[in-house]
Amino acid sequence: MGRTQTTMAILAIFKVMMFFPIFAAKSESNNLVRKTEHSGAYLRYNAPLNGYNDIQLSWDVDYSRKEVILQVERRSTDDPTGWFAFGMSDQGSLTSADLLVWWKTENDLMDFTDAWTDQNGVAHIDSHQDFTVVDYVRSNTEEVLTFVRKFITCDDNDYVIEGGTVDVLYALGYDAIESAEGLNVTKNNETGMQRIQLLKSQMDVPPLADDTKILDIVAPQVQIPHEVTTYWCSTHKLPDLPDKNHIIRFESIITPENEGIVHHMEVFLCEDDVTEMYNAPCKTESKPKPIESCKHVLGAWAMGAEPFIYPKEAGVPLGGPGFSRYVVLEVHYNNPDLREGSIDASGIRFYYTPTLRPHDAGIMELGLIYSSKMAIPPQSEGFILDGYCTPGCTDEGLPNDGIKVFASQLHTHLTGVAVWTRHVRNGVELPKLNEDKHYSAHFQEIRLLKDQVSVLPGDMLITSCRYKTTDRENVTLGGFGIEDEMCLNYIHYYPRSDLEVCKSSISTRALNKFFTYMYKQEKMPLVPGGGADLNYNLVNWSRSSAFTLMKYYQRGSIEMMCLSNSGEPFPGQWSRVRKPTVKHRLWPRNPCKNLGLLGL
Repeated sequence: MGRTQTTMAILAIFKVMMFFPIFAAKSESNNLVRKTEHSGAYLRYNAPLNGYNDIQLSWDVDYSRKEVILQVERRSTDDPTGWFAFGMSDQGSLTSADLLVWWKTENDLMDFTDAWTDQNGVAHIDSHQDFTVVDYVRSNTEEVLTFVRKFITCDDNDYVIEGGTVDVLYALGYDAIESAEGLNVTKNNETGMQRIQLLKSQMDVPPLADDTKILDIVAPQVQIPHEVTTYWCSTHKLPDLPDKNHIIRFESIITPENEGIVHHMEVFLCEDDVTEMYNAPCKTESKPKPIESCKHVLGAWAMGAEPFIYPKEAGVPLGGPGFSRYVVLEVHYNNPDLREGSIDASGIRFYYTPTLRPHDAGIMELGLIYSSKMAIPPQSEGFILDGYCTPGCTDEGLPNDGIKVFASQLHTHLTGVAVWTRHVRNGVELPKLNEDKHYSAHFQEIRLLKDQVSVLPGDMLITSCRYKTTDRENVTLGGFGIEDEMCLNYIHYYPRSDLEVCKSSISTRALNKFFTYMYKQEKMPLVPGGGADLNYNLVNWSRSSAFTLMKYYQRGSIEMMCLSNSGEPFPGQWSRVRKPTVKHRLWPRNPCKNLGLLGL
């Protein structure tokens, strides 16, 4: 909201249901309460904020005003005599957080204020009140607060809402308070955090064809384990479809009462026939070997995600000659309250049609090759690795008219904290293809882009990942294991091309130069010719040695994996490739830079 200078408390009359007397709501610290066109508006997105599903967040996006409209609904049989706080933070913590706090006063008024917390979780009233309350409704069973927030407020104490993951928080206290100033929101209170994408794409949605059919891939009555985190895998056989169809939409099916536990799900298409069915945790020794071939993503959902609808120009092939009939459903259960006895049959519903769209949609894998040649030193706060899809590879593999990218799924393992893909044409950097500054490996979904992006032959795509390994004592290597690391962007596009994999790693020659330097100049006990796995673990890691490795990554030659759909490399020289340069960088514009000169 605007930064009003008035010191008068603003009163507003709110709707109150179920025989509660109409009461006034005042605002602490000049927090303006106003009616807008958003009052009582339908909000298209929603997600639970706790595992019991009795605290719900709904929201919508107004891109023209650069605002998010948010609504918190709390279902309770208790009269809300305590306080409630909703907020956002960079680290998913109630410390150093941006909050809207509201409570019932002794005069039966509702008070609201914009606040921020320090490193100890103590709240302080913000001098700039940037949450705008537009509606409040309370009954004997629930309370609903609707409010608006600008994407960027230019307040140093406020969270910047961007297109990637947002860690939304809540805290609930039952003790009466007179002010939010000095309130410790972390002590002896109910708290929670969910990861969602607030700034959703609003692409046009094509209607379903009349001959659309439904395919449900759901968990087979899984008893959710009494553990905080579980990844559960089950195999499924697809129907026999002699002719090719197109998947044109998919969405979640969530078992009632499990909305707050089912965190995300993915369906993977298998390359090999899976003759032995499987229904157990994903990481067990009894898992059949053919399941390792199930890596091609058909559908993915994460908490807060809406149905994924393909653009009218394309659909994903399903069925036809030679098409695999086996898939694996992976469900991530997040059960922080350790609920017992819950049975789950959640999964993903696919909509497919024999009426084919103009183009097959394709998936291209960008980023780093799965290789131990790429490594992250331990105790790193923000080590960055870059994976290149070079102009030479896109020139060989893309059609003359290029492709249209409409969605993206970013991927790392446990230490990844940010992922982005830069787009370069003729040495000039264009807007990023996708970016998530608050990435979490526990929240991965296929996200529609705000606008479709044209990628032409000769373009370069650089996928970068930032890692945090402050809790690790040993080096983290690239690889397939969950304790290893990856850096990937699966882009969804049309028309499908022959190019399926466009990734890189440091060349063996450049890496050996690093090991030779550490052996001869730094006198480290490395083994000449001993290979990456051995020598990375023999390096005496420090800030200096980590910086040296980063310099070799940045300056050394690379090896490319430029593969067709058949798995064969395209013609070309893909080893010891000179790293392409970006002649003109696209630096981010600071929208707050000149506000001080304008007196704002």
